[in-house]
Amino acid sequence: MKPYFIASDLHMGDGSLADDFKQNKDRFADFLQYVKEQQGRLILAGDVFELWQADLQSILKQNVEIIRLLFALQPRIIAGNHDYYIRNFIDFDFVHYPTWHMEHDTGLVRIEHGHEHDPNNDPERNMQLGKIVASLAGFAENWIHPDVDQAFTDFAGKAREAGNRVYEEIITPWKRERNTGKKQSNHPYLKAADRIRKENEGVSWVVFGHTHNPEIREDYRYVNCGCWVKEVPTFVKIAGNAIGLYEFRGKNNIKERAVAAM
Repeated sequence: MKPYFIASDLHMGDGSLADDFKQNKDRFADFLQYVKEQQGRLILAGDVFELWQADLQSILKQNVEIIRLLFALQPRIIAGNHDYYIRNFIDFDFVHYPTWHMEHDTGLVRIEHGHEHDPNNDPERNMQLGKIVASLAGFAENWIHPDVDQAFTDFAGKAREAGNRVYEEIITPWKRERNTGKKQSNHPYLKAADRIRKENEGVSWVVFGHTHNPEIREDYRYVNCGCWVKEVPTFVKIAGNAIGLYEFRGKNNIKERAVAAM
């Protein structure tokens, strides 16, 4: 079986100061070349385009060469919340929403962006708060400092993780999942992954993007791709009977973060 490469959250923009993708633009071109050399199949799990801060025409114009390299690989693209608009092109074979399933010997791998499990970005409930935050971040990047949104995101992420840890350690350490022996998690994406596998027969692993936080949890059979807007971008690779999370620092500088058996 050819290897599968899964990346998410490029947030490809229009080249302005608010464009977080441009710092990794050349590196992503190298990544596409690496996937090609590996004869791999590419899946982009949402937020490929930053349509909350720029229009599609400007994005495509700014990234002509990247787009050419990208579509030469015939990727599967899953719509996220920042490029929710592209779900309207679902009739094209390469566009999917809300999920895409990869067949594997061990079962199905369910790939989705994951914003449906975020109450501030669920299109069935409300995405206005997320859009407002993105718009304010774009304004701040253009007029204050290009890294201000990342500083806020890092702070918010650390605060959320700390809150989750305190909650689990103080309130729920005694609770156990029935028949599994696992501690009950307050992590909404782990809960979602667990629920998805229970409700969808044959799904063996769940892959999300959206959070920008790369991680593998073998106990929940969950992996998050991370993103391409941080200093060190990450991706997921499925090859043989292994699923792994890697940092892409360059074609000849790929660092393994974690690998699990499927």
